[in-house]
Amino acid sequence: MEIKHDIDFKKIPFFQGLTSEEVAFILPFMEEKKFAQGKVILPQGSHGGNLYLVISGLVAIDIILPGDHQKRLATLGHNALFGEVTFLSNALVTASVIAIEPCSCIIFHHELLEMLRTSKPEISFKIEKKIAYQLANKIVSNINTILKIINTIPQDLQIPSEHSLYLESSSAGQKELDISKLDFKHLRKLNFFCHMSKKQILKLLPLMKAQSYDKGYRFLSKDRNLNKLGIVYSGAAMLFIKENNQLKKSIAISGIGEMLLQNFIFSEFRQVADYVTCEKCILLELDMDVYKKLKHSNPDIFYIISEMINREIAGSVYITNRQLVRINSEYNNILS
Repeated sequence: MEIKHDIDFKKIPFFQGLTSEEVAFILPFMEEKKFAQGKVILPQGSHGGNLYLVISGLVAIDIILPGDHQKRLATLGHNALFGEVTFLSNALVTASVIAIEPCSCIIFHHELLEMLRTSKPEISFKIEKKIAYQLANKIVSNINTILKIINTIPQDLQIPSEHSLYLESSSAGQKELDISKLDFKHLRKLNFFCHMSKKQILKLLPLMKAQSYDKGYRFLSKDRNLNKLGIVYSGAAMLFIKENNQLKKSIAISGIGEMLLQNFIFSEFRQVADYVTCEKCILLELDMDVYKKLKHSNPDIFYIISEMINREIAGSVYITNRQLVRINSEYNNILS
């Protein structure tokens, strides 16, 4: 169904920041679709790919836990987005979206995103940035939900995480390496650089730093205020959820070629999450201020990096959703 002409896009938060010309450009690539009450719009475990904007009505976000237990995570209404993770990353749908009353949605097909990334990267950047910040809030929300689940368990029934107790080392240090001495062939194969030409990589590398970290190095402790992203060149680091600066549970591991955001996107992340190296690790790091300047000095590189950041944020939502399912099931078993 074509988009109704009576929709005032200026009043929809998602479109704010786009010029009228940019909205007009993407309008032919969007469609409006109505869903009857009870319709499963996105089933959990399916391949999504499209982004949905609720114009009217209500949808529920439900997740199926092991044992076929259903848990309602949220109810979304007018101007809310869903499908963001699969839209940015093509990951599987981690929770079902169901119309709980007749609703109408604008659908942005994944092909639109691919087209914009190629032909109109400035529009793609605006759209992805808006989605990424919303996803960032979901990461924090998921982690806070996991913490609430953990904190409902009586102390005598809790199973301490050995990694959270023993991995961090106060003596773990770091040192800067000569980035020009790293293996360029290995570096080019890292996922972060795979969409860059050799010329682009050689432009970017002098703006980055190579840092070596000992096992047990903690990045976001209260006395460190980092503002950069890191690419794992060698080794690995664990992602922990934390409370009151105390590590509670490891939920993921970042290995070679993967990204550590290190408080890069949103300060709220610093309050609930942390990275600790689980072996000797070399990171290629890019400061946030340097990244921002690339938008004017090297926009082609800037947009590639932005896409990688947004994919990483979407992937982190997927990880925390999966951990929410696992931990919910794990702790329900403890209490039963």
